[in-house]
Amino acid sequence: MKRWLFTLFLGVLLGSIGTLAAIYQVRRARIAPRPVPPLIVDGEPLAEDEFRRRALAQAGPEVLQQIVQEKLVGREARRLKLALSPEEEEQLAKAAAKIQVAELADAYRRIATCNLFTQKLLLREVPESAIRQVYDDFKTSLTQYEVFVILLATKKSGVDVSRSLEDGVDFGLLVKNYSIDPSSRANGGALGFLTLSQVESFLGAPSARCVSQLKPNSVGTTVTSPHGLLILKLGSKRESYAELKPTCETLVACSRRAEFMHGLINQSKISSPWLLDAPAPTPAPLVPARL
Repeated sequence: MKRWLFTLFLGVLLGSIGTLAAIYQVRRARIAPRPVPPLIVDGEPLAEDEFRRRALAQAGPEVLQQIVQEKLVGREARRLKLALSPEEEEQLAKAAAKIQVAELADAYRRIATCNLFTQKLLLREVPESAIRQVYDDFKTSLTQYEVFVILLATKKSGVDVSRSLEDGVDFGLLVKNYSIDPSSRANGGALGFLTLSQVESFLGAPSARCVSQLKPNSVGTTVTSPHGLLILKLGSKRESYAELKPTCETLVACSRRAEFMHGLINQSKISSPWLLDAPAPTPAPLVPARL
């Protein structure tokens, strides 16, 4: 009798546990969010496995080259006991925090950290006079202009904007009312700080000439561009050595990058079935040979 009761009790207990487990799994399935597919085209999702397989096949060698650079640069930075400043760490954290996908944020931090250490290594033995020489030689090309723009729908809109500016209407208000470019309109017409060559590349030669002739906080006349009719405003200019020194440092660092990475690679043993040869260092941009 006792054995029968014990068996009955055990059966009820196990059945209850099974029921609770089933309820838990059902609730968990309801609560757990479904994974978001990496791509959806016309309602057809791309499978995660297919995405990973194709990404690996197409970008595998490039990713491995980036990892090689991170490892070699990190090793050299540790050997020389280099470290990021608190300001650099803070900037990295703020930039990474704006990236919503955790994996992309981590990748950004790794690559940005590697780039910062690479620049520190490249500039370690460069005298201040060499940086200053770049500034003296290329100041005109390196000067940065804070450009604001109104993309006009018609010539009449240009006339209306010009009259409103003469009457003292705020440029930012006119951007909201007249600009047909949604991206710049959301930022008060701001395009950021650009060199004249960048202005010419983005907005055309007439726009570059207009910007070069404007004084800070002044507005030009209507000009034509590849995008249509524009009214340009110049905010401020960055032209002092202190303001342009980071750009000069980047130019000097880039001119030394290929040789530096080639040296690190030659000192290392690297093998991978994905890489036919040793990783090719990033080519340096076209800068004067004296750098």
